[in-house]
Amino acid sequence: MHTVLSNETYAGTYRFNRVEARNRRRKPETEWITVAVEAIVDEGTFAMRRRAGAAVRRRKCHRAS
Repeated sequence: MHTVLSNETYAGTYRFNRVEARNRRRKPETEWITVAVEAIVDEGTFAMRRRAGAAVRRRKCHRAS
């Protein structure tokens, strides 16, 4: 379930051409190709999960300081 709620492809946006084929280095976002796909998770649920994940990361960051 975590994968579905954290991968934006399930929310309707697929991005490819993100890394170089030869060396697996990440390309600049301007070179990515974005394609709209059918969403199986509504935008509200996806946004809620993204906010919850950001809150957890902030707490972990503050705890480590």
